[in-house]
Amino acid sequence: MSFEDIFVPFWNKNILDPPALVSLKIRTKNPGQTSAKLAKLLDKMLLVLENQDLLCFDAALISRLLYRCRKNLRNDKGYKGFQKVNRILKSYIYLDIIQVLKDTRSASYNDKGPSKDMLEWCLLTLQRFAGLFHRLERTCTETAYYVHNHITTGNRWHLALLFLACLSRVWTLSRYLLLHVCEWYPQLKTYLPCLESKEQWLPSNHELPVDLRSWLGNPEFLCDKKRGEDSVEKSSESSETKKSEEVEGLLFNEDFGEVVSRDGSLPVTPSQKTEDMIRKPEDIEKFLKEEEISRKRRTKSLTSDLSDPEWKYLRNYLKKCLTEIKGTKNKNIFCESMNKARQKMNSWIVNDRFF
Repeated sequence: MSFEDIFVPFWNKNILDPPALVSLKIRTKNPGQTSAKLAKLLDKMLLVLENQDLLCFDAALISRLLYRCRKNLRNDKGYKGFQKVNRILKSYIYLDIIQVLKDTRSASYNDKGPSKDMLEWCLLTLQRFAGLFHRLERTCTETAYYVHNHITTGNRWHLALLFLACLSRVWTLSRYLLLHVCEWYPQLKTYLPCLESKEQWLPSNHELPVDLRSWLGNPEFLCDKKRGEDSVEKSSESSETKKSEEVEGLLFNEDFGEVVSRDGSLPVTPSQKTEDMIRKPEDIEKFLKEEEISRKRRTKSLTSDLSDPEWKYLRNYLKKCLTEIKGTKNKNIFCESMNKARQKMNSWIVNDRFF
């Protein structure tokens, strides 16, 4: 037996052979546990995990920053913490959770579902994902302390700001994904008793955790989320019973603002303008050309608040959409690519950035 077999837990091993991909009939009398509902849950998980362009962008940016600063900051504690973050993000790529979910989803059709072994493999992958991103969240917090010291002392503060911005977004995304995974895990686990197994894939000495929150040690932000949901439910129940205009115990003070005249002097938000101006592929080309000229002249534009890496990412994404639009005669692909371009512009050029 190797060292890994003795001392490393089953869920934390580097290489795990997946079980055979088999589709079996779901045997249950519960109407809430059907193949269609399982497929819907898996589709929901895939929708969230596949839409993580910012995380991939930040992972690439962190890798390049580490390479550029490898000589100047090689002995810095913040730089070493950044290397840990980079290694964790590489482990996330090797985990390939999206492919695991796709394989499980492909076995759910016509009152059939994946085998029990496949679902155990999927649950174990979620467990590994949660452990990895919990470590990522803690590493970002620890590294941010050392990076912030550079800002307070003024030592390489411009690099420290860029490092801290990357850490902040990765930290936020890690918490966001952890909250989702902790909600998906118990929903998937309810299907285990309904499924049959061809052969035992999970070792007898390993048990899947009942709840990922408790398995991770009940982190404060996960417990706050749970308490927040309970408080929202209680406040909604009280509002239904009282049916009054003023509800006691609101979490936030509502500010109804002040009446302002809507004359022509008010600025137009970029996202409103982009919806009106992007109607055909030529409009996207015109937008890219005008923004490129404005950014070179350093004049006010729709993307003036975006940093250079953010602008390059948006520009390359829109050019990719243009290539798809010009290279197809299929109307559905044309409309889908145009909608992707509009959505990306509206998400990156937010409403609070005015001319």
